[in-house]
Amino acid sequence: MKPKQHISAAIEKQYEQAKNNYQIHLTATIDCIIFLLRHGLAFCGNDEIYDSVNQGNFLELLNFLAQHNEEIDRAFKIARGNLKLRAFSIQKDIVRAAASETTKAIVNDLGDELFAVLVDEARDISIKEQMSVCLRDMLRDSQMTKTIKALQSGEISSGCGLNQEIALKRARDTRWGSHYGTILRLISLFPSVVNVLEYVEEDGNNSEQRAKACHLLNVIQSFEFIFNLHLMKNILGVTNELSQALQKNDQDIVNAIAFVKVSKQRL
Repeated sequence: MKPKQHISAAIEKQYEQAKNNYQIHLTATIDCIIFLLRHGLAFCGNDEIYDSVNQGNFLELLNFLAQHNEEIDRAFKIARGNLKLRAFSIQKDIVRAAASETTKAIVNDLGDELFAVLVDEARDISIKEQMSVCLRDMLRDSQMTKTIKALQSGEISSGCGLNQEIALKRARDTRWGSHYGTILRLISLFPSVVNVLEYVEEDGNNSEQRAKACHLLNVIQSFEFIFNLHLMKNILGVTNELSQALQKNDQDIVNAIAFVKVSKQRL
């Protein structure tokens, strides 16, 4: 007799409201995760209980959104605890989805172009070795073009073991040999590095990226930078030879002292 008051109508109304609340929760959660991923920030905090002073970046950001958006705040207040999409497992699922979409975008952008993957490690603040992976395609392509031209003009020779790919690597804090190697690679790749920075300066994804590229171009092409680069190459070249000599297992103290004296004279 009264269709609007029928049990099926009431259930349908509750279902629509629950679906809308779920979409609000999901959208807010995804927005927070995208923000944290773009800025490389940690998600979890040391203490994520309800009355904690700092619940971690994810929960604090989600609460901030709720405080400044009445619709999100209302949806959070009427939802049960297991429907707020705050669980760590849900965060991981959304991060995996974002990683998958990012990978697809990178693959589609590269197409058939040449690329290389650089895997390097560096120590963090806790003195643990952390692995970092970055994609390099423009630098390798630029260096390859220059190598081909140099081979054709006779500036460099071809042969077994020659003209191997050279890549810029992160110098390690306590290994001076790695600093020396980084300087040598930078000198060798300098024209390609300039070309890549000029490309980013013109066609970078955003103004911040273009500004950083412009600043780096000005710095690395200055007289002070070039002078210090070659000065450190000479200094570290001497200390690197000494370091290699001292690390030999059959090295004795007499030879070691002689090597130190020679290195001091060369410096």
